Amino acid sequence: MLHTPDGKDRFATNNLETGEQVGLLPLDGVEAAAGGLTFSLPALSWAVIEVEVTKN
Repeated sequence: MLHTPDGKDRFATNNLETGEQVGLLPLDGVEAAAGGLTFSLPALSWAVIEVEVTKN
């Protein structure tokens, strides 16, 4: 998950002057049940969730 920490704005970037303001975090709490996925993202976050589908 790519996340902007609390107190930073949506235009925050990583650069030599400001250092690392935006970073990757693990996305915990993804649950698969009843044919769907459930997860929550903090504000100003992006995530990629890979799902492997197999045929029974």
